[in-house]
Amino acid sequence: MKDIIGIDVGGTSIKWGRADSNGKMITFGKVPTERENPRAVLTKIADIVVAQEGVVKVGISFPGMVASDGSLVTSGSILGLEGTPLRAEIEELTGLPTAVVNDAHSAGQAERWVGAGTDCDNFVCMTIGTGIGGAVFINGALYRGFRGAAGELSLSVLGIGTTSEEIGQTIAALTGAGILGLARIYTAEAGLPADYSDTWEILRLAEEGDPIAVSATDQFFGGLTSVMVNVLTFLDPERILLGGGVSERPGFVEEASKRLAERIQNHPSLGHGYVPELRACKRGNEAGVLGAIYTAQTTL
Repeated sequence: MKDIIGIDVGGTSIKWGRADSNGKMITFGKVPTERENPRAVLTKIADIVVAQEGVVKVGISFPGMVASDGSLVTSGSILGLEGTPLRAEIEELTGLPTAVVNDAHSAGQAERWVGAGTDCDNFVCMTIGTGIGGAVFINGALYRGFRGAAGELSLSVLGIGTTSEEIGQTIAALTGAGILGLARIYTAEAGLPADYSDTWEILRLAEEGDPIAVSATDQFFGGLTSVMVNVLTFLDPERILLGGGVSERPGFVEEASKRLAERIQNHPSLGHGYVPELRACKRGNEAGVLGAIYTAQTTL
């Protein structure tokens, strides 16, 4: 696999690297993402590739919905690249076969290959960030869905509203299931500026008993476990992996597991005692790059 380069495009940085067959990073680097100039993002990807000697395949992890032909249906935080035939353009710029995968799917692929999902065939990887990304594995294989959109958990509707406004108020990413929701709830109740986003501090204050932080955290875990219960009823996974920066906080996975167990126990039809195992993702900052490498290796 040393001849494959993986590139992970995010809203802040573009990470890249090469790894051996055991998933150990051999080279790793990153450069800033020029979000204000989306076409420059494609140029930068190509520049990174051609600067590496001995590369024969390219894997790219990219935010948004990725079609089966490697085109971007949506482009997440990299606005302006919607509809771009990313795979075709990078292949033209570099002359190398290229695979493109959604960023949450890529993180899941890394965990399946060399992370917390290597010994489990049926699991869901939930990346908790601004919203909640997801990667669904069924019988050992990533399930992409009809349009490549399987796992967009932050778009889950956790209420019964029918109008645009009502539905918008019950989308998982805003109700507290993601860190955007947690921060929004806390700032509103605490009277802080709307751009406050220190979720680790909110969780710390909650542990110390701050009533506003406790309320916001309760709503956050309520939204998160609602999504998990829906995942459980739809897919019946053996394991749920939690990724994203907040999942690295000591005690976070244990707290989420406890609250999920309580939620299942109180469900009128799920009180049968089965709670899927929750584990923290293992690959952290390298996951997008490793997943892109794995995708290129297994699909090209």
